Amino acid sequence: MGYTLSPDDRWLAAALKDAGTTNILVISTGDGSFRQITDFKRPTLIARQVSWSRDGKFIYAAVVDVDADIMSFDGILP
Repeated sequence: MGYTLSPDDRWLAAALKDAGTTNILVISTGDGSFRQITDFKRPTLIARQVSWSRDGKFIYAAVVDVDADIMSFDGILP
């Protein structure tokens, strides 16, 4: 996944996958400092690239909660 630049060009938002989960970080374009802004604490994926709102106050992401259940479906095939 790539980085997405904020409307004011001050921040990059990125989805970072680590140990089975994905969280969102913002990185300053001025000094390179970064801050993790989510902490899902469970297996999670960001399905697409993150996006900023027009005013730069919000970040949008399609979040997928990953579950490891095993399911059996009976009677679905003829």
